[in-house]
Amino acid sequence: MSGNDAIRDLRSVKHLGKFNQLRENENMRDYVSKIEDVYCVANSRVSLDSIVYEFQRGASPESIQRSFSTLTLEEVYGAIAFYLANQKEVHDYLKKGESEFESLQNQSRVEHRVWYEQLQKAREETLIS
Repeated sequence: MSGNDAIRDLRSVKHLGKFNQLRENENMRDYVSKIEDVYCVANSRVSLDSIVYEFQRGASPESIQRSFSTLTLEEVYGAIAFYLANQKEVHDYLKKGESEFESLQNQSRVEHRVWYEQLQKAREETLIS
């Protein structure tokens, strides 16, 4: 299921009431906070990234809540509503994070070249035997 399918599912009859209730809530942003340039859900340590990536993969809010049991279902819906209301901002944030991760990964591969070569050799030996 694509992110678009999940959005359609969120707006389905089953979820419409909860979604509309959250959209009408003027404190919707309270479900997501930004701490030191990191978006977190409901002042928890759960990153908005985690919720958005699961939602884009087609996970239902109920399934996401089961994966992050420290969050209530309401908080998951609130995070999804925040994402839907701020898609450009969130996509830019996610792209920046992915770019930073890739840069750090490349830097690590250069700084720890010998370790990565040993790791690759061990993987190849495992595949051969």
